[in-house]
Amino acid sequence: MYFNQFFLSQFVICSKKCKNRNCLNKFSLPISIQNNIRNVKHWLVIILLVFNSVVYSETSLEIQVSRNYGEHIFELGNKYPNISGFRGGSRITYNRDFYKGGMVINHNKDNLFFSVGLKTTGWYLSTLEKSRDEDFAMGEVTSEKGRKFSFAPLFLYDTAHTFTGTSNFADATAKSVVSEYSLHFGTKYFFHNSQNLNLSAFFLSEPSYAYFKYILYDVMQFVRRPFYYGPIGNGLSYSHSYIEFPVGLGCISKHSNFSVEFSLQLLLNYFRYRDFHYQRNLNFIGSGLGDGFIYQIIFSYPIDSNNLFKIYHRGHRMFGISHFKTKGGVITEDVLSNFYGYFHSYVTTKESSIDVSFQRLISN
Repeated sequence: MYFNQFFLSQFVICSKKCKNRNCLNKFSLPISIQNNIRNVKHWLVIILLVFNSVVYSETSLEIQVSRNYGEHIFELGNKYPNISGFRGGSRITYNRDFYKGGMVINHNKDNLFFSVGLKTTGWYLSTLEKSRDEDFAMGEVTSEKGRKFSFAPLFLYDTAHTFTGTSNFADATAKSVVSEYSLHFGTKYFFHNSQNLNLSAFFLSEPSYAYFKYILYDVMQFVRRPFYYGPIGNGLSYSHSYIEFPVGLGCISKHSNFSVEFSLQLLLNYFRYRDFHYQRNLNFIGSGLGDGFIYQIIFSYPIDSNNLFKIYHRGHRMFGISHFKTKGGVITEDVLSNFYGYFHSYVTTKESSIDVSFQRLISN
């Protein structure tokens, strides 16, 4: 099987403490009534104090440039002999080395922080490394790590590959272009007022939606038997979308002229994909669920009171299991596969990114 396979406005209420603590007496009621509602007035004072403590608010706009690294792998196979006695599989590696740009709107109000961000390649960009398709046979030394991450018991195989100890009987590399956009919504809740503490811990959740599409072309194909090595033209197109729900904790350490933030989130991911092979006129259409984690380190340096320079390092792991069915085909075997039901596969993303951003305060 060859080439299987992202003017917000804000109303700010300023509250000033009354210098005369007896100013509320200007609105005193008749004595007969005042004696009966004294406790109510005490509650009003408490409400005013609470209100005054949460009105700190500001909105900022952030422009980001991102360099992404990593790989996205679609993999399937059978370690044990099938009906024909064959043990083998296929692996398509989509290169994740490319640039993105984006914009984020941040809004924080006392110990709550909200953000909405969009990142995109803007158009089809060439990946900085080639993508690859491998067809392989398996043997006694082959291992299958289908489960790479677990919350309980906690374990991690930090690899995007599922099958190891295989032998390729066909291999191909291809130039690839990718188009991607992603949208995220971030929420942080600081357990203490972040404006007043040099070290603060927070709860974090950043749900996101993303879509990307690859096109592989100028394929150089190697086949062991019968031996062949040469160009075969276009390879395939692959589209993938997902919704991700991460939840985690973090902390931020503030110093005189910079701050450092670290966070870790565990995630659940629902994804869908379509893998189309041009020369075989065959689609692989599937969906699945995955888990994983996101870690992030942010270094912030204030340029002045309104501008902030930030560097992000972000790691993203998603280990998914999916089922797909085929549609289309030219040769008999491909057409018949349309009626075989669903096939089992693994979809894994292992990537990281470095973002450079400029953040400007637009209202406070």
